[in-house]
Amino acid sequence: MDKRRDPRAGVSFPVDVLNFSARTRDEERFVDVDVGAGGACLELSGSYEIGSPLRLVFNLPSTPGEITCTGIVRDRLPKGVRVEFLRLEPEDQHRISEFVTRDLSE
Repeated sequence: MDKRRDPRAGVSFPVDVLNFSARTRDEERFVDVDVGAGGACLELSGSYEIGSPLRLVFNLPSTPGEITCTGIVRDRLPKGVRVEFLRLEPEDQHRISEFVTRDLSE
């Protein structure tokens, strides 16, 4: 059963991640697997623990402007993590929702 509150778009684009949970600040760039207004499923090479706070920076395909937000790892997957967006500007949340709606209608 899918527990997501928001619909998601299965697209790929680069995402910059800064891991705040480690004593060092690891930066990693990877490809997003799917995104919705409430979070994203991210494919990555590193290991992030559940509860790890992350800073995400990305541009949605065919959508102007960079999105920067704080998220938290909610689940680990075989090839990545599920991240819930915690601090996301309302206008960025709206841009993501519009992007997902447009992507799902195509």
